[in-house]
Amino acid sequence: MKDKVKRIFLQTFATHIGRIMFGALLSIVGGIMTPNGTIGELIYNYDEGGFWKVLFYIGVILFTGECLLFIAYGLIINPIKSLIKKIKNK
Repeated sequence: MKDKVKRIFLQTFATHIGRIMFGALLSIVGGIMTPNGTIGELIYNYDEGGFWKVLFYIGVILFTGECLLFIAYGLIINPIKSLIKKIKNK
């Protein structure tokens, strides 16, 4: 059981897709709980719920940054590395 939990945490935080999913989860939960969100609208006044706003912004920044990094590696860095490798092998 301990190894399974360790593996899940490792997959979540050590891979790009895991961090993208974690950022999406943070932004969804934070967005729902902000004072303008679906649940936060019912339980907070307009000035309360600052923690959830911060959680939402952290999730959006993490999601956007990891997506950009994922795209940069997929479209720019890895094709250039493979092209250089192909040129060196000739």
